[in-house]
Amino acid sequence: MSSKSTTPKSLIPALSTSLNVGMALGAWITVLPFANPAYPGPAVAIWFRDFFKPGFIGITSLSAVTIASGIRAAWLRQSSSSALPPSGSASSSADQGQQEAKANKASRWAIAGLVFTLVHFGFGSSVLAIMDKILSAPELAQGQMAAWIQLHTVRTLTTDVPAWLCFVAALLTELDNQKI
Repeated sequence: MSSKSTTPKSLIPALSTSLNVGMALGAWITVLPFANPAYPGPAVAIWFRDFFKPGFIGITSLSAVTIASGIRAAWLRQSSSSALPPSGSASSSADQGQQEAKANKASRWAIAGLVFTLVHFGFGSSVLAIMDKILSAPELAQGQMAAWIQLHTVRTLTTDVPAWLCFVAALLTELDNQKI
């Protein structure tokens, strides 16, 4: 068993993607009532304008943390392999092999999490197009808000949740590796 316990490198991206998914869920819950046609388009447009900037700043900041810490977690394999004690017996050689295999697995999970995090931004032009339509034609904002809710749901389920699951898998793999 390893006597050196360190903070897992995938802890920060697991936490930041947890917050990201929480913000996405909170945004969804917050905007869902605006799908009600009783809200006039201009009210939807004013609300969306005020909502978008802090949401954008929050998600962009969390994503920057996720990307930076995710890159660090993806490099886990190289740094953990070099930190292993020299092998002196068959048992320590087997342990070293297990640690390297688990470090590789954690690194692959972190890379997958990074890819999903980056794909999130691929939806940017669609989000901005909807926002532009809402702000330029407030009387039609109701229909555009429905489009935004649909896009937000698809983006959350195809990028944010998978990124979170990947970083959690990397974290669990790292924690399991510390037991060896």
